[in-house]
Amino acid sequence: MIGTNEYYEMLEKNRQLDISRESDALKNIKQIRVEVEGMKVLFTIYNQKDTGGSEISTNILAKELKKAGIEVIIASTGDYEVKTYKFLKFNPWMQPFTAQETYLSRFLNNIIKSENIDLVHAQDRLTTIGAIKAAKENNIPVIVHFRDYWFLCPESTLIMKNSRSCNGCSFRNLLSCGGNIPWNAYKYLTLLKRVSNYLRFANLKIAVSSAVKEALHRMGIEDIKILPNPVNIKTFEEADCATIRDKYGIADKLVISFFGSLDYHKGIIQFIDVAKEINNEFNNIIFMIVGDGKLMRYCVNYTRKSKINAIFTGKVQSKDIPKYYKASEIVVFPSIWKEPFGRVAIEAMAAGKPVIASNRGGIKDIVIDGKTGFLVDPLKTNGEFKEKLIALIEDSKLRNKMGRYGLCVAKKKFSTEIVIKNLMEIYDEVQNGR
Repeated sequence: MIGTNEYYEMLEKNRQLDISRESDALKNIKQIRVEVEGMKVLFTIYNQKDTGGSEISTNILAKELKKAGIEVIIASTGDYEVKTYKFLKFNPWMQPFTAQETYLSRFLNNIIKSENIDLVHAQDRLTTIGAIKAAKENNIPVIVHFRDYWFLCPESTLIMKNSRSCNGCSFRNLLSCGGNIPWNAYKYLTLLKRVSNYLRFANLKIAVSSAVKEALHRMGIEDIKILPNPVNIKTFEEADCATIRDKYGIADKLVISFFGSLDYHKGIIQFIDVAKEINNEFNNIIFMIVGDGKLMRYCVNYTRKSKINAIFTGKVQSKDIPKYYKASEIVVFPSIWKEPFGRVAIEAMAAGKPVIASNRGGIKDIVIDGKTGFLVDPLKTNGEFKEKLIALIEDSKLRNKMGRYGLCVAKKKFSTEIVIKNLMEIYDEVQNGR
């Protein structure tokens, strides 16, 4: 734990740094822009912009790169906020992956030629092989972006039944896989067993965390850079929570929030178990579960039966999410799988909130244990999760200290400006063979 003097010295230092942060980022972007001036980049991604985290991040990157002077064109099945070419959706049972890849590579080949594309940036599993083939046919560089574990796992999660971790797919592991076994076997045989051969032709690979980078290394894949997903820090920092607190009648409550899908691998069961243990110890706390999922009914029934002071918001529109973070005093992120990234942790830090998070996967790149929150093992029954939560409930100064430190870290490492600057440097490196 950092001392009081050290903390305030750090806070003042970061305050001074933050004053010039945005202008420095803009200056750096302008310097890099000279090197990549006139570059045209083709993004490839299967689903439309609001489907999930990958699509949201892709849309943000495209818009911000455009502002920075790089023209981005997207090939997808749905709309994005830059120029988009739409290709046909696939039916994998009717069209084998090899047929999809052939169709897509020809589709992308036409775009590359007509738009004079300089670089291809594949964003997901379903377009990667087609993108690599098209780029190599036109002798231009190609980058592949990895935001989960799709290259090792048909489910993209590396989770088996009972939420046991898996290091990669095999026939033996398929029998213990938590998903649709015939469908996963089909993906394993017709896609995953071929993909490593194609990935070696990509000029560079981008991983969103050290956890994803380590997984790629297990495949023997090299030439990897880590680039976190971008987060609009200001949106969370400046959000107004008054409407949320009024809506749920929690103006005078200490709010402990969970954000994410209500699925076992997200640690929702572990969270409500801890909530049950401490619910009666404090009369001013309330637990807010923001999200939806297949365990919703179970969680609602469990909290009612256990008389836990809980609010279930259901699915919330993305534009309102920052308000829910701002309405919280503490955010929990107890995933029991190895999160490839951990956006919840960054969004909580951007809102100035301390985080109690799982010590697994990409989350370890984000939360600084003892400074921006606490890292715990949610599956351990030694009471650590409960202990850390009580420590934050009982100490408002500690909550504020960690929240402010987290905001400083979020601005310095995960802001959109920083991520775009680093991505432009990557483009410059690949384009100029450095």
